[in-house]
Amino acid sequence: MKLKYLLLGAGLVATCQNPTQKHGSQLNNFIRDGIVNVLKENEGTGSIENKTDESLDLDFSRMQDSFSQRRERMLHSIENKVFITLDDGPNKYTREILKMLDSLGQKATFFRVGQNVGEKYKEVAKDLVDAGHELGSHSYAHENFKKYTNLSDAKENVEKVETNFAKIGQPRPKYFRYPYGEKVKQDFRSDFSAYLKERGYQNPVFRDIDTRDWDKKVSREKMKEALLKVKPGDIILLHENKRALGETLILIDSILDAREFQSVPVSEKFNED
Repeated sequence: MKLKYLLLGAGLVATCQNPTQKHGSQLNNFIRDGIVNVLKENEGTGSIENKTDESLDLDFSRMQDSFSQRRERMLHSIENKVFITLDDGPNKYTREILKMLDSLGQKATFFRVGQNVGEKYKEVAKDLVDAGHELGSHSYAHENFKKYTNLSDAKENVEKVETNFAKIGQPRPKYFRYPYGEKVKQDFRSDFSAYLKERGYQNPVFRDIDTRDWDKKVSREKMKEALLKVKPGDIILLHENKRALGETLILIDSILDAREFQSVPVSEKFNED
């Protein structure tokens, strides 16, 4: 005899397609009360009998651990997390952006331009981290990495940022984002990513939703149109500017709140992956 244990999948699929808090409890009920189909396949005849857990004497204690782990992974994967990221700070808007994020209950990752990281913004950097936000590197002077023809220049750029982080008592960042997006040659990108990994970084962080909040020609409606496409797991790009305070963050929060989404630091995305 060869036994195959298959958990009925329809309920799980339905749950994953619309992951809200109430669906978490639906998933709990499904797992607790659901039926396990056991396909009892006769090797000689190939016949299959479908039976429920009540009609089979199974050793469920052996299955309990793996079943529980699967449940926990499912519950974890359906959480509605997104990742707000802010580029080009620190600057005069950083403190107010921190206050606004805290009042909205959203967490973010701030990608720092290294030449601006210094004593002037030392306290706000500490306050960001203490509040549960994260810091990343956005190059030393917002250079376009497309200009680099060899890896040594790019390494120097990264390490200058790290030096300034150390001067204000912050550890080496774990996250890097290219200025101007990913417009670098593929062979350079591969070598540079390997170098970052050697220094303890994750892969470079890109974006799924670009608000283009730096462009005055982009209207609020255009930003809203982009943000309405957000889905769980998306990285949202905005900038530390006046518009973030007066418009972008409030717009983002209203959309996330309506969909029961929560912004968290990008480390949670890498941890899940």
